[in-house]
Amino acid sequence: TGTLSELSRDEAKAKIRTLGGNVSSSVSKETDYVVVGENPGSKYTDAQNLGIKILNEDEFIGLSANMLEYYMEIDDKEIEKLANLARIKL
Repeated sequence: TGTLSELSRDEAKAKIRTLGGNVSSSVSKETDYVVVGENPGSKYTDAQNLGIKILNEDEFIGLSANMLEYYMEIDDKEIEKLANLARIKL
């Protein structure tokens, strides 16, 4: 939610999907992360109220890089299992 400075919204969504995550237009208790840029909207408040982990853009980029590195070291079955656990919102 909000404006990202280093990634376009489409680039961020693609990164999430590449790593097996889901992108949603709403926040719920099923959401694992909310990525927040400048001037965030109501999803930021919703995430705070639900106690969901909020990532700024740098944290998101770091997390996605770490996930990619980890995925490169594990087998396909483990990747599928982990991908099913990732639910990230923008």
